[in-house]
Amino acid sequence: MLNKENQKQLIDRMAFSTMESMDYKTMEIYVVDQLTNYYNTLTVKELEEEAEHYYEMAINDVIKEYL
Repeated sequence: MLNKENQKQLIDRMAFSTMESMDYKTMEIYVVDQLTNYYNTLTVKELEEEAEHYYEMAINDVIKEYL
């Protein structure tokens, strides 16, 4: 049976091995899916803050430039 430390090590190793086995396109799709899922969990305010931080501009400017 796994203890907490072995569980963490196994999860880390499996995640890294899975990533290494992916081709670039598969990895790209996976990352976009994960980020989309994450952004969908945010409130509107949190999403605005994330966008402002990422694009380094006010949300109104982000909307004008990217949407």
